[in-house]
Amino acid sequence: MLDDSSLVLWLSGGILLSLLAAATIADLAHRRIPNLIVLAGLLLGVTLNTFLPEGFGLFNRNGPGGLGLMSALGGMLVGGGLLLPMYALKAMGAGDVKLMAMVGTFLSPWHALWAALIVLLTGGFLSLAFAIRNSVLQRTFSNLRLLFIGAFSSLLLREPPNLSVDAESAGRVPYGLAISLGTTTYLLMQYQGWIAV
Repeated sequence: MLDDSSLVLWLSGGILLSLLAAATIADLAHRRIPNLIVLAGLLLGVTLNTFLPEGFGLFNRNGPGGLGLMSALGGMLVGGGLLLPMYALKAMGAGDVKLMAMVGTFLSPWHALWAALIVLLTGGFLSLAFAIRNSVLQRTFSNLRLLFIGAFSSLLLREPPNLSVDAESAGRVPYGLAISLGTTTYLLMQYQGWIAV
């Protein structure tokens, strides 16, 4: 039988992983993440962290519990904020940024930072695997070469760099998958004690 602290851990994990699974399925099927999933997750993350008994975080096996409203909102800002540059560069959609912000509401700002970094690494590995699988690796490197040449030329001419390139698309990885895999990896690492509280 589960005690209260284990119940907090498994309930929070079940909710977050279910939301991520639903977002990933939608992203893979329709290439968009529904706002309803993100909104539900934002509300649940804030509610759990605000109203559950105080602890060291929803996923801390040594003392699971809520971190408070400000910590949930801080996690949201850090999680979404770290992916904003990728959105600005058109490397991902707004739904991906909102999904990572949702993940942040379940975590503290510090843990949202770690989770986002692992998500970015996961996204890089998935993008490379996607490029290799679809035989577009050469096109991807060609696009990167054009991007860097254009940016370097702009700097030599003392103009602001133009980071948009008129190049053939090499395709895009559904980033909801990267967010789900990266967040799950992070939660497992935290549970095992590999990431300090």
